[in-house]
Amino acid sequence: MRKPPLYFGQGPPAKISINPSEGGVGTTFYVNATGFVANTPIKVEIYSPHNALVMFRTYTTDSRGSIGYANVSWSSAGQNHGNYLLRIYGTYRQDKKEKEDFLELQFRIK
Repeated sequence: MRKPPLYFGQGPPAKISINPSEGGVGTTFYVNATGFVANTPIKVEIYSPHNALVMFRTYTTDSRGSIGYANVSWSSAGQNHGNYLLRIYGTYRQDKKEKEDFLELQFRIK
């Protein structure tokens, strides 16, 4: 049986995901973020292929540092084809210190 990784008190690293990672116009994309500091605000942004902000929302992480409870989604109805950027700003722990920064992930509307 595989053992979970040890983080020595600093918590798991922050991770973001979008599902699906590719879809047609009109697809609903679901966003998740984990590993952030518990009960802190995070900002969720989506940028178009031309770097225009097409979604901005603020959430508060739960007691586990996640926004999974919020069922965050975004519909691509009316958007153009191309590569989009998910950017999440928040506070997470790195090297036993809290760090406020952003994580990015690309996804595609085909």
